[in-house]
Amino acid sequence: MKNLYKCFLICFALFVMWFMEDINARAIDYSDACGEEINGYNEVLHRCGTNYIYVGEDRHKSSFFTSSIFLYDTKQTIYAGKVDGIDTFYVREFQYFSVVYDDRGMFTSDENRWSDITLNGALIYTSKFKDNALVDQSKNHKPVLYQRVGTYMIRQYVGSTLTNVTHVIIPERSEYGGRIARLKYGSREIGVDTLYGRNSNLSIGFAPNDFGYGDYVNVKVNSCDIRVFFAHTINIDNSEFRDCLKYNTNNTLQINITNGFDEKQTFKYSFILLSNDVSINLESTMTAIETTSRRIVIKATAGQGKKLHEEYNLYYWSKNPNDSLMIDDFLKNFDSSKYKGSYSEGRGVILRDTVGTYYLYALAKDDDSTIVVRSDEYVLKKKEQLNDIIWKDFIFVGGLCILAILPIIIYLGIRGKDTD
Repeated sequence: MKNLYKCFLICFALFVMWFMEDINARAIDYSDACGEEINGYNEVLHRCGTNYIYVGEDRHKSSFFTSSIFLYDTKQTIYAGKVDGIDTFYVREFQYFSVVYDDRGMFTSDENRWSDITLNGALIYTSKFKDNALVDQSKNHKPVLYQRVGTYMIRQYVGSTLTNVTHVIIPERSEYGGRIARLKYGSREIGVDTLYGRNSNLSIGFAPNDFGYGDYVNVKVNSCDIRVFFAHTINIDNSEFRDCLKYNTNNTLQINITNGFDEKQTFKYSFILLSNDVSINLESTMTAIETTSRRIVIKATAGQGKKLHEEYNLYYWSKNPNDSLMIDDFLKNFDSSKYKGSYSEGRGVILRDTVGTYYLYALAKDDDSTIVVRSDEYVLKKKEQLNDIIWKDFIFVGGLCILAILPIIIYLGIRGKDTD
């Protein structure tokens, strides 16, 4: 009989152990709450928005949290999947809704449910309670807002058994996560190598980001705006920005991205692109399109290892935006132009005393290449004369003068009569 009793106890203990292991083994399914996939190096990176994230398998008896916007604009939770075996979430701040369940069964106090929270390893909250058969201690606590930077570990218990652990990480506010790992023009790295040539593509490689990346990347090369879909490496064809490149002078590159929180991040670079052929840059000393005169500085640079032929440093102004950019046609138009001349380094060419829309054409030549460029349109207007008289103003001022002198005349007249 004793052996049968011992066998029964062993079987019962094994059943309890199996049942508890089954509870611990249950994985919480976040696919409904966090269904939106975002770009990242982790295949389970998802957005959860403001959905409730339960920390226990039984939602009716589980505590939960959600992202908040009490302090920041970002209202987003990012699910990074299991990191080191623990479900991990990123937020800027979150509200925690603690749910305590006091099981009232006669012999089922081990079904009580409660949770606690640690921040960077230190216990900051617990809803653990001492079971009392006479008092129902079930309670939904008011939500608590958490904003401190660090790693929060939320532990869910059934009775005295730990059934689930969740990590909620609040990163530094200045931490956006995005980083450019590689930036190349052709085969050369921008910011490191000397850049040459006219026809190379732009390649941008992004580093892994815990918060993921947005759907688009906005790239601006000088005045060219380019919008492309995000990829771990994006390649932009030279034709997309070729017309905006400046040779032998400074170029600006700006890359705008967003992370999984929809926060914007901007990376700015500058580089000088050297040319194997002669090049010209036109610099206006005025930003306004419409002026009474126009001064343009023409900077010509020979190709690498070549010499500029300064006798070909010629320019002319034209009202035609479609003049040919071939050297022979340029020379013909130069000969017939009224406003023309030669230019030198650092000295501007000026157009004044005329009215209309004009374009500047400039020529440069080195040992084995030539180039003709055309400026943007410039509108010249008639110079206003400072001594123009407006008759209404003249009459008004004259009237004021008469009114000012009239009292003096009256006074002198009365004084003359008094002395007679």
